[in-house]
Amino acid sequence: MDQPTDRWKRIQPVLERALELEPDQVGAYLDHACGDDAAFRAELESLIEADRAAPAFLDSPAVTLPRSVGSDRVLDGEQLGPFRVLHEVGRGGMSIVYLAERADGQFEQRVAIKVLMHDARSRDLAVRFEAERRILASLDHRGIVRIQDGGMTRDGRPYLVMEHVEGDRIDRYCDANQLPVEQRLRIFRQVLDAVAYAHRALVVHRDLKPANILVTEQGQVRLLDFGIAKLLDPDDPSDSPPTRTGLRAMTPEYAAPEQVRGERITTATDIYALGVLLYELLTGTTPFDAHALRSAGFNEICRIIREVDPPRPSTRLSELRTRRREPPPTDAATIEIGPAAIPRVVPTTVEEIARHRGANPERLSRLLRGD
Repeated sequence: MDQPTDRWKRIQPVLERALELEPDQVGAYLDHACGDDAAFRAELESLIEADRAAPAFLDSPAVTLPRSVGSDRVLDGEQLGPFRVLHEVGRGGMSIVYLAERADGQFEQRVAIKVLMHDARSRDLAVRFEAERRILASLDHRGIVRIQDGGMTRDGRPYLVMEHVEGDRIDRYCDANQLPVEQRLRIFRQVLDAVAYAHRALVVHRDLKPANILVTEQGQVRLLDFGIAKLLDPDDPSDSPPTRTGLRAMTPEYAAPEQVRGERITTATDIYALGVLLYELLTGTTPFDAHALRSAGFNEICRIIREVDPPRPSTRLSELRTRRREPPPTDAATIEIGPAAIPRVVPTTVEEIARHRGANPERLSRLLRGD
């Protein structure tokens, strides 16, 4: 079976050529290009149909800037494919999430529909979105929230249909249950297993952080938005050199050095973010001060992430004993659904941080010494 990336490499040149032809020439071209491969032809015909179904995209410039949240109309009550939108359940800087239910009478089903804010009114992005959606939908792992469907709204915004998961974000789940270090590591290993699976399929998350990792009541980790960051960034340097300064999908305190510099994204980008996540699960804070990063200019963010060595976890706990920790800044790119939308009570002293880990400050500091 072809890997997702191999499949797209095979599809892309044929698709690009087909889109250049007149409609009455496409059939003969596909006869020649696809031969007896019916599945390959069906996939190409689906992509071509999706492209033709969005004629308004063709009249707009290929390079567009993301629109603001306020310019995207509310979709409550609208029909998106077989689903009827019920109401908004969360929003962030680049998308809105709606709760929706199946409305075609075939069976009962509730889903989460993420409508991307990015202005997708170009043929290239519309086609790419459809291709990427198919790749992401091929991910089948119990630790990754499955993408089930997708399309375009009437006003030309891409949307993704995902399974609806009831869970709490990983940091809040660990704190609420006062999980000790050993249990936090077990939860973290579930995250590693899901990320490793996606990496084997050559899919990179690009925005791993607590808000994108839910834990169910049964203690099962579910990762959100795997690969969606790539959809939000049509100038992604991992595919081609960037043509403009774009709004990249990242959160500064979890962003790898190559991410902030706009350099090539690899699986190492996710591994860096996993290190930040583990640091936070163990110490209650990120390696670099979140407030400092959010308030810094671009060059200063680059300097901090690329040049400054963060304190070791045990050292960070010692630092917290001398000053009160401020709650982390609001994450404009975060979307939280269900229980995760409840405001988090953030531990602000080392005593509170240790208590949430079933220990006192001295014991927790000893646990975190060394590698």
